[in-house]
Amino acid sequence: MCPTLLIGKRLGIEEIKHAATFGVRACMVKPFSGADLLERVAKILKPAPPARPAGNGYVPQRSGSGPQISPSGDFFL
Repeated sequence: MCPTLLIGKRLGIEEIKHAATFGVRACMVKPFSGADLLERVAKILKPAPPARPAGNGYVPQRSGSGPQISPSGDFFL
C-alpha cells in the first residue's frame, strides 16, 4: 500500500478514524511549516523494520488506542 498523509485545516477524530480505514498513516493540521511537512514525509517513507518469520508467536502490539496527538497538534495513526 502507498504511504498516505492526510492534510487538512479541520480534522476531527471521526475524520481521522475514517481516513485510517483507507490506509492513511499520518495526519497534519494546517497551518504547518515546510520543514514540518518534509520531516513527516521522511518518517512516512522510512522503511519498516523487517518482519519476523511466521510461527514464532510474535504479535505486534500497538501502543495506545486510536489516534495519537503530538504537542504540536499533529495526529499520528
